[in-house]
Amino acid sequence: MRIMRDEVNVDRDVEVKMISLADRLRQEGRQEGIEKGIEKGIQKGAFLKALETCEKALLNGAAPEFVAEITGIPLEKVLEIQSTLNNSSS
Repeated sequence: MRIMRDEVNVDRDVEVKMISLADRLRQEGRQEGIEKGIEKGIQKGAFLKALETCEKALLNGAAPEFVAEITGIPLEKVLEIQSTLNNSSS
């Protein structure tokens, strides 16, 4: 009977370690998800700011090539935005 109790204690120790490991991994995963979410939000904000700058520059007569260079937005997209702005002001 003594042997069985020792075996149960070992199993409980292993169980406690597994739960602790699972909790730690869950917390790390949660933290990683938060960090990725923050990074994605920052990127989205930067992109929206670039679009805003693009529109303002185009409305003030800046050349599309220059706007593409300063905002990092591809020239094709800048031309598309310019076309949209021209159509909405007509």
